[in-house]
Amino acid sequence: MEKRQVDLIIRNGHVFTVDNTRRVFSPGAIAVSGTDVVEVGPERTVLEGYEGSRDIDAGGAPVHPGLIESHVHASLHLVRGAVPDDLPEDDVLETLYYPYWNALNDEEEYLAVAHAAIEMVRNGTTCFMEAGTVLEPDLAAQAAEMVGIRAVIGDPFIWDRPSNYVQGKNSPEA
Repeated sequence: MEKRQVDLIIRNGHVFTVDNTRRVFSPGAIAVSGTDVVEVGPERTVLEGYEGSRDIDAGGAPVHPGLIESHVHASLHLVRGAVPDDLPEDDVLETLYYPYWNALNDEEEYLAVAHAAIEMVRNGTTCFMEAGTVLEPDLAAQAAEMVGIRAVIGDPFIWDRPSNYVQGKNSPEA
């Protein structure tokens, strides 16, 4: 049997799939042609059918076909581009984000996360980690599930600061 030529083979990985049965292959391999994942499976099967111009030995490390976005503020997707370039970073929370979070309702947050997830999937992301800025993690998880993207969503790490907040003096950690 002649092997199909692909651009990249990632082998010797602990491969987590994105299929409905959430299969795991260890050792597993992934064959990539251009920007397309063309085969995911047991290493032996993939290597029997494909030869890569480039070969990466994952050394048994976890491999997930597709991009994993490890830091995203999914609930802020509705206001992306709203922060002017000349706004000092220290003023962003007070000026934009706190008023936004205080006005955001559950439906809007669900839609914001769904919109972020749709855009991530469209660009090849198959899993994301929300950085602690969703107010209703269960709704965010429902939005991600509806879109069909894997997500790591934890409890919110944001809080309403009083208008007289001074970092270090009366911060929640002080």
